[in-house]
Amino acid sequence: MNISTITRNKLLRPYPNLLMVLQLFIDCLVATESLCLLVAYKSNSFSIQYQILAIITILLIFITYHHSGQYRQNKPLLFLIFSRFKAWSTVIFILLVIGFITKSLSYYSREVFIWWIAIVFIVQNLFQILIKSLYLRIRNKYYQKKHALILGSSPLAKKLALSINKHAWLGQEVIGYVDKTKSKDFADFTFLGSLDQISDIITKNKINHVYITLPSQRLDELELTCLKLMKEGVDLHWTPDTSSFNLINHHIKEIAGLPIITFSESPLVGGKRVFKRVFDFTFSLIAMICLLPILLLVALLIKLDSSGPVFFRQERHGWDREVFNIYKFRSMKQHQEKKGLVTQAIQGDPRITKLGAFLRKTSIDELPQLINVLIGDMSIVGPRPHAIAHNEYFQHKINGYLSRHKIKPGITGLAQITGYRGETDTDEKMLGRIKQDLTYINNWSLELDIEIILKTMIALWLEEAY
Repeated sequence: MNISTITRNKLLRPYPNLLMVLQLFIDCLVATESLCLLVAYKSNSFSIQYQILAIITILLIFITYHHSGQYRQNKPLLFLIFSRFKAWSTVIFILLVIGFITKSLSYYSREVFIWWIAIVFIVQNLFQILIKSLYLRIRNKYYQKKHALILGSSPLAKKLALSINKHAWLGQEVIGYVDKTKSKDFADFTFLGSLDQISDIITKNKINHVYITLPSQRLDELELTCLKLMKEGVDLHWTPDTSSFNLINHHIKEIAGLPIITFSESPLVGGKRVFKRVFDFTFSLIAMICLLPILLLVALLIKLDSSGPVFFRQERHGWDREVFNIYKFRSMKQHQEKKGLVTQAIQGDPRITKLGAFLRKTSIDELPQLINVLIGDMSIVGPRPHAIAHNEYFQHKINGYLSRHKIKPGITGLAQITGYRGETDTDEKMLGRIKQDLTYINNWSLELDIEIILKTMIALWLEEAY
């Protein structure tokens, strides 16, 4: 009888990490208790407003800290401190936005709030350093490392072996690899033999874990290899080699108990999509209110500078290639392009008005896109939307070009703060921009959005667009 007819095991199973739970509990405790002590010292009354602040803070810590990589034991200490700074800054930013919208900032002591921000960041980091140090000391003293074996000798196999040995928290040590022949690229590790000798190799070296890293060309060997290794009583792991694919947000999930390996999917699903939309709407609404005098002044100057409409509208592709009209302040004289042709603006372009040159240099011409963000066509941060004619041209020249539409386009993006802002007059420049766009999609987080927004404000003073 087939074992699968008796038991139905799920591919994706949560493995509770007690250390992560402990750190998360301590972080929430530090945030709430420090607030209580500061309020008690200042006013002796922990009012309902401060109670609400504490509850919202706990919820935000649960959301932001986990996704920022706070509790990854394989990361160096400086990374953890910096990621905590970004995560805690995100919590404070959201609290300030909520306070501004609800007009409740006046209920809180400014002195208490400032001291609270500093104390929480310092004490949380001290606890993190203490917990990490104790964890490594206990593991190194009382836990004997288990032997691991790599099956395969591809670049992925070498990267995996080095990573396992580097990260002590795994409690494993790669003692060698098995493949058809010895590999020169795997010189740092011992060649233990071929697959035919696997039983003797496992017994002789007391192997506990075997990692299969066969390339896609050898997947026909996978089933036979798994059946053979399962008889040896070792923990068996498969690491698919997908390095030859241009993947977007690839991951493993489950549908009706069936394992699904996703090669390409938008990172904004479920709560993440709602979270980013709330951030975009709130940020754009506040920005438009604050910038309203500037927007009205620019609109008046455009009417006085040259004939034509205030806004320039053009069809662009958005999320999933849905067509929408993008808004900009008009920076050029009115002209008619040939059908299907869109000519990018260049430095010294005669079509650009005198006022338009200033608007483009300062990126003020992009501000009406806050309207696009408000109505949901765009995000504050995301891949810049290209003209439809450019999309039709480059989708056949750059592999994975259309994958940038797995997320809403943005007013600014990772490409714009890494040197790919403005004119893309060569295929190489466009390729560089696309690589940055795909990097953003694969690594999206609210912290990354805030970082890009801040860097964009700095970049506007250092770079020029045309």
